[in-house]
Amino acid sequence: MESNTQTEPVRQVCIAGNEKYRKYIYLENGVVVEEKFFEIENGLEIPATEPQENKCIVKLPENPEIAEKIQVLDPETGSIVRELFKSNPVNKTNREVATYIKIYNETKNIGELHQVIDGVDVETRFFTITNGQEIFIPRPEGDERKFVGLISNIDESGQFLLFEKETNQFIKEIPRKHVISIDDTEIEFSHEDVELVHDILGTVGDLSEEDKLKLKQALSKPNSITTLDGKKKSQAEYEEVKNAVEDILSSPNDDFYKSINPSEEFGISRFVSDRVYHLPELLREPELIRQEGTNTYIVRAEIGDSQGNTIKFEHRFPSKSEESAIETSEVIIQRLQTVQHKIWLAAWQLANKLGRLTYTCQLTTLMHLCHPERNGYFSTKEKIQFFEDLRSLENTKILFSKRTKPKRSKNFIIEDFEIRLLEIEQKKSTQEKYPSQLTLTILNPRAFQNQKMAFVSAGFKHRTLELHADDTMLAQVIQTRKSQCMDKKFLRFEREYLIEIAGLKKTNQTKKAVANKSLLKKLKRLEDKGVIVKAPHKINELVSIRIR
Repeated sequence: MESNTQTEPVRQVCIAGNEKYRKYIYLENGVVVEEKFFEIENGLEIPATEPQENKCIVKLPENPEIAEKIQVLDPETGSIVRELFKSNPVNKTNREVATYIKIYNETKNIGELHQVIDGVDVETRFFTITNGQEIFIPRPEGDERKFVGLISNIDESGQFLLFEKETNQFIKEIPRKHVISIDDTEIEFSHEDVELVHDILGTVGDLSEEDKLKLKQALSKPNSITTLDGKKKSQAEYEEVKNAVEDILSSPNDDFYKSINPSEEFGISRFVSDRVYHLPELLREPELIRQEGTNTYIVRAEIGDSQGNTIKFEHRFPSKSEESAIETSEVIIQRLQTVQHKIWLAAWQLANKLGRLTYTCQLTTLMHLCHPERNGYFSTKEKIQFFEDLRSLENTKILFSKRTKPKRSKNFIIEDFEIRLLEIEQKKSTQEKYPSQLTLTILNPRAFQNQKMAFVSAGFKHRTLELHADDTMLAQVIQTRKSQCMDKKFLRFEREYLIEIAGLKKTNQTKKAVANKSLLKKLKRLEDKGVIVKAPHKINELVSIRIR
């Protein structure tokens, strides 16, 4: 198969100038494609036209990247008029670390813009705000301040420390302003906890363009000002930003899985549910291995599906000893098939209600979905255990290797996908044992954007969550199979398979009749909740279940 990729041109920038003018020369593969001129005013580059008196041409050296000089020639005689010393190429990997610190004194209506390079304050400019616009002004008379910011890593610092340049004496501490940039707007806010700021900036970065515009609208203020670089700037409190983001993440989306009847059921991505369908087989005899050189253990299993694809299960957890790891792995497998499976279904049900693949909710909201019979409060112990089950789900992933054969090709290609059952952004401090509020992602659409089945739903009855946790794996498998067999009224399963996913394997080994009776009761409970239309009258080697 022919490749359509094209080699990107090698882009270079040369900068030359004098005290009055500066010229940027943009090259692609050594060819000049653009030139820009700037006039230097108080150290600021202002776009300008080419100086009229300059009737010269630039002679490019053979290798402009490493050349130290650029010659300027007279176009008529060809003689060298002058030589310009070239600055370093505009290359982020080679440039010094430059940061701009903006300080504004509202009382005096004087702002300062400090350019700090590698921790040294190399230039200070002053501005004022007039008619809602920042405008540069000359340095105030008598102002001889020379500040230097001594910070090892500005990006991770919550504030700037300013020192007097000559004496190195501490002057003041300035809270760091963090900026959310959306189109032509900057939203400034500050918070002393840099980790929380990074979390919310990361969440904003993952929003869709439509949601970013909603955030911009929610936080833009009527009294916004125009900054020195021509953007609209609004000030916001951290709580305003956090609440606006959470409102957007929790607001409904009418396009969320329209193929189901939302009054009766909720949808789960077929790309996910079709893989989770294999969990009973994956958890039948998983292996426990220790990650070399660590105290991390991995419960792992691998199977193949009917199309020749590979499905793997992995769950990682720490343990102090192999004996303890064996006990923990048994608990993980048992809870994943019961309590945690029900929590996972509840997370998808709430996602459908909110119309969001990522949403913010109270921990107790999810708990009530899993325990609809409960009207009272949940104890601290129950909340801690519920959160631990959520974290266990986050550590559980299914790895799917998909075999596809492109058109006009004799060979298969393999695409690998990692499906996390859910992802958690914890909203708790280190002192808390559980968060009162958290943000969940139940499907990362960017990871599966080219897989059409990721956005086709398998329907699950709302009343599935009224079942006991021991019945949810059975209900999930039957409903997933129902979505896969759209035109069938009956599903047929081997008895041994249903016994296994119903959690009756041990009973079946000693008392087959009791296992049959228990399976019938479970299927009858599924019928009562509307998960299936009709349970069988008795259990045969091939069990037929009416689904439509």
